[in-house]
This record gives sequence, C-alpha cells and structure tokens, in this order.
Amino acid sequence: AIGLALRRPEAFAGLLLVAPMVRVAPHVRPHKLVELVLHALGCVPILQDLPLFRGKDLAALNYAADAIWRLDEDRRLNALHYWGRLRLRTARSILQATDEISVRMGDLANPLLVLHGAADQTTAPELSEEFVQRVASADKRFVLVPGA
Repeated sequence: AIGLALRRPEAFAGLLLVAPMVRVAPHVRPHKLVELVLHALGCVPILQDLPLFRGKDLAALNYAADAIWRLDEDRRLNALHYWGRLRLRTARSILQATDEISVRMGDLANPLLVLHGAADQTTAPELSEEFVQRVASADKRFVLVPGA
C-alpha cells in the first residue's frame, strides 16, 4: 500500500497501516556482499525461485502461548499461504521495496494512521515510528499498542 500511495497519492484519501514493513532493520539486513550476490543470482530466471536458508519461524513469535493453536489451524486450512523457505525472488523484492520506501518516506503526504504492537518481534515498532516522523503529511499518528 505504501509503494502504491507513493506512486499514486491521489488514489488514497488516507492510509491505515498495521505493523508495516517500512525498512529492514540494520541488524537483520544481509551484508552488502550478500546483497550483491542475491541481486546477481536473481537476474537468472531459473534461480529466482531458489529457496534460501530456513530462518526462524517468525509467525510463531507473534502468537501468545495459549493462542498458538490459531497458527496451527491457519497452516492447516490456508492453502494460499506459502509456509516454505524464503525464496530468492521474495528476498530481493523485500529489499527493493523497503529501500524505495526508506528513500521516499518524506514524499508521502496522505493522512496516515500507523498501529504497531509493542511486542511485535517480526517488524520493529521503532521503524514504524520513524516512518511516521519522516512522512510529509501534517495529519499523521503513530499508536503503539501495549501487549500486542
């Protein structure tokens, strides 16, 4: 939604974002050399769907112990959700999209409300707060939701 709002701001009366991935945190971002290799490999069509390493199950981090059954149920019932290893094409797309957002944050002038859980372990709440501070909109608000 952010990328589309940056390209076509007139199409949006405002944005409501929940825990948006606006930038890859420096401690998570791959080394520059790794990024260059990913980019080069990603230019070869047959390699774009190459599965990368199996990382932490980030989805499980955002469920309370007594609610983990919901994640198990989602895995069982949601055939459209991809649960496999991160693919090269996906990794490249995430880096490209978040880099574009990071560079162009100041161009966003639409009214904005960003909600982010204080306990979110997948996307850093600090980056959402930084995003709200940097957008050009005068009508903007960041809400940190305790316990979420």
